[in-house]
Amino acid sequence: MVLLEASCLVLTRVSVDGSFLGGLLIFGLGMGAAFVAGSIASLAGVAEQHSGAASGLQTTSFNIGTALGVAILSTVADARTNAVLAAAGQQAPSPFALAEGYQSAFAAAAGFTVLA
Repeated sequence: MVLLEASCLVLTRVSVDGSFLGGLLIFGLGMGAAFVAGSIASLAGVAEQHSGAASGLQTTSFNIGTALGVAILSTVADARTNAVLAAAGQQAPSPFALAEGYQSAFAAAAGFTVLA
């Protein structure tokens, strides 16, 4: 979780001419570790005859959580991008407005990571 938090904080500083690479590399390590730890925690102590159902519930929970997370963070990014565009009196998305939207979405993701 610490790696996920670190990656979100690194990604909140992304700029128009910046790169996502560093933050995404950290995110990959953190997400891999979090997924394995979550799988172990959700399947530990489950009787052999219930292991299939437990694995199915764990996988379904992960997929629903991912879908909801993407939906929430996309909404945050879109709202911030539109607010920046409205403040500048623009209609078409600009790279600066999009970067601001991404920064806000990653800040929200960092908040979710703290809650987790």
